Amino acid sequence: MTGTNHANGDGPMPDEERQQMKLQRLKTCQTLITVALIGAPVSLLIGGVALSIASLVCAIIAFARMRKTIEPSDGPGSLARTLYVQSVVALVASCVATCLNAVAFVFMFGAVSQALQTGDFSNLFNTFGGPSGSAASSSGSVWD
Repeated sequence: MTGTNHANGDGPMPDEERQQMKLQRLKTCQTLITVALIGAPVSLLIGGVALSIASLVCAIIAFARMRKTIEPSDGPGSLARTLYVQSVVALVASCVATCLNAVAFVFMFGAVSQALQTGDFSNLFNTFGGPSGSAASSSGSVWD
């Protein structure tokens, strides 16, 4: 029974069933690649380390599955080769997004932790280029 992949274990897997399983793996990889390719730039826009890590995990899983799925007989224009290239792009984009978000997190962590400890959040706006609290008008109106 070793080497049998058929559902009932009677012999080798038929070619049609092997193709169906390959298409199912490709569809799963395509979903993971899509999540990674969308999650990486969105995490840069919202500054989310968690989202960039999630997109990196999806890209790594997709890349690993594509390496197992791709066959030497797949031609340069085949779906498997195209998805393999997309998985590499998703992996690079997710790595870049994770690194940039991690650097931004490290630079902002000190200011955010100090604001949380003191309760004075006006320092966050001064740190990030916003108007300072002392420059506000003295009339107390929001519209001035």
